[in-house]
Amino acid sequence: LLEANRSAKYAAELIQEAQAATADDSTTRRDKLRTQIFKETTTNNQDRVAAVALVNLLSRCEKARRHTGISSRTQATGLAIKLVHAFGVAEALGELKEAAIKGESRMTPISGSPQYKKIELETTKTGIPQGHCNLHELLQDKAKLISNPLEKTKILDQKELQQVATGAGDGADVAMCCAANTGSSMCTSGGQDDLGIKGHGLFTTKAANKGKAKQLAKNDRTDIEIITANKIHTEAIIHAEEALHNLAAARPAAAKPCTPHTHIADPNFHHDVRTILLKKQAKDTYNEQETTEITQKIKAVYGTDEEGYQNGLKKRIEETKAAAAYASTAQLTEIKAINDEAILEDMLAIAMARRAATHISSAKCASDNSDPKKEESTSCKNKTKKDECT
Repeated sequence: LLEANRSAKYAAELIQEAQAATADDSTTRRDKLRTQIFKETTTNNQDRVAAVALVNLLSRCEKARRHTGISSRTQATGLAIKLVHAFGVAEALGELKEAAIKGESRMTPISGSPQYKKIELETTKTGIPQGHCNLHELLQDKAKLISNPLEKTKILDQKELQQVATGAGDGADVAMCCAANTGSSMCTSGGQDDLGIKGHGLFTTKAANKGKAKQLAKNDRTDIEIITANKIHTEAIIHAEEALHNLAAARPAAAKPCTPHTHIADPNFHHDVRTILLKKQAKDTYNEQETTEITQKIKAVYGTDEEGYQNGLKKRIEETKAAAAYASTAQLTEIKAINDEAILEDMLAIAMARRAATHISSAKCASDNSDPKKEESTSCKNKTKKDECT
């Protein structure tokens, strides 16, 4: 049987599993950032062009997975709420079962009939939720909700409450007094003298609902017995647990690595390869010969297979060294060792700035060398060929 603290621990494990199952796949984003840094720093023009198409592919993967993550989290949130609600109720009922009554039991009689002033519960004790108060079910089953224009809420109809109180069996009217405290009309008991607490049925217990759930956090998914206030809560827990398990199991399959070879048949990737690598115009559809040409280009640029990609371009990308600070003395670090996205973003910004500065310098150099009058002032030490400017 699950005690209150075990219930809370189990619910926490389920929710933690849900969070893990629906977390954004940051691997793709880090791969994209590293590829962008590589594109800005490499001196190999073929690698730079290959990186452009690869960045586009990784961007599409990231967007799709972010959408999936948001959808999954929305689903998991609803399931987690069910779990918290169900276990929370079970714990509260466990406390209620063990609760002691304190406070005054009556006040100055109205029209000769005593009334309960206040009943509070000592909830410092906790216990296994084996039973629950049947008063709530009694009200929900017998009394309807009506509008309360003053508080803009729904309240229980007093007349129906009174009918429930007087017609629900021995001691029910006193239970109504304890719970409602709405005035003498609800708290009179004919010619009786004092209204006693004993026997009013407020803490009557009945068999709690039992069910079997799985331990999501356990690899073997062992059955465990759960006890809740009613069948609805038990079913909510079982269904939520199963749904979270399916969510967690499906996530790794959906998050397969985003590489040129895992997306070798992706039409969007085909468009990029044709326009960026083959430098040909994109088409809505490609015939067999064109598709073969695109596929061959993918293998030529990104490796003949996944292993070739990992040991080729991917390795060159990861071994790229970049700085996380603008200072010329800033230490260069291999980007594969950086997992903090904020640092990778800083590295990318610096790499882009330095590349832009290099382009400006190169353009000035070329411009200066085209004008004989400026040969003496050029920063390229009087080089006269544009292709020698760096």
